[in-house]
Amino acid sequence: MEAKGAVQYIGEIRRRVIRFLLIALTISVVAYVFSDVIIKYLQKPYGGTLAFYKLPEIFFVKIGIGISTGLFFAMPYLFARVSYILTSRFLTHPKRYALLLSVSACFLYFLGAFLTYTVLLPQGIKFLTKFGSQSIEPMISVQKYVSFCTIMIFGMGLFFQMPLIFLFLGRLGIINYRMLSSFRKYAILLIAIGAAIFTPTPDIINMLLMAGPLWLLYELSTLLVRIFPKKT
Repeated sequence: MEAKGAVQYIGEIRRRVIRFLLIALTISVVAYVFSDVIIKYLQKPYGGTLAFYKLPEIFFVKIGIGISTGLFFAMPYLFARVSYILTSRFLTHPKRYALLLSVSACFLYFLGAFLTYTVLLPQGIKFLTKFGSQSIEPMISVQKYVSFCTIMIFGMGLFFQMPLIFLFLGRLGIINYRMLSSFRKYAILLIAIGAAIFTPTPDIINMLLMAGPLWLLYELSTLLVRIFPKKT
């Protein structure tokens, strides 16, 4: 019976993964068709002209935009499925809490992406391009620029799940305020490492653009765990 249940569980996961990939693929095809429009929106935080230095570069940029857009907008489905699995496993009234958890996850996800697009990217790009001069003008590769924007937007959307994850773990009693406070210095180190991995360029400015908001999210998560401790 246990083996049969495990097979059914694996089969269910397989169906959910296939459905997620089909959703992402469908959105990717549509995004590829409108890739020029998406590039114009991504270009707004910079406001300048982008360039491509290899003949197939723009083609691969459009493919990358299609794939990343498909994955980006398919994530809410993944949030909904994970929320249902977690609430069914650990909480009573799973349907009610699954809806609340999935809506909260989607809200934080798109909030992180929106703040990155409207605040973090414009300020960061403005800071990085001001080092030019009259004799040195920026000639930014469209491939590197789009890669930078998509990684920042997608990555910050995912990292904005931190308060929700910590709050859920805190309510289960897995973590608490004292634990997070004592772990702060290690968290800062891990945030720096994560920022170095996710930013496409190795310079310290780009790392700080991502690491700064992540540190604030960690502090917010710690505060939420303190306000809403383990449910008794």
